[in-house]
Amino acid sequence: MLFFVSWLSTFVGAFIYFWFDGSNAAIGDKVFSIALTGATVFGGAYLIMKEQE
Repeated sequence: MLFFVSWLSTFVGAFIYFWFDGSNAAIGDKVFSIALTGATVFGGAYLIMKEQE
């Protein structure tokens, strides 16, 4: 279950990144979306690591 959630969170993070990047977003929005994507991806990776224990 955690494995699925982690992949889902990674997909959502990527979607958010491309959504902001695709529009004429301000630099701040792009930085925010990149940070949010990074946090989401690392959160997903953390869940995968927890699942492996």
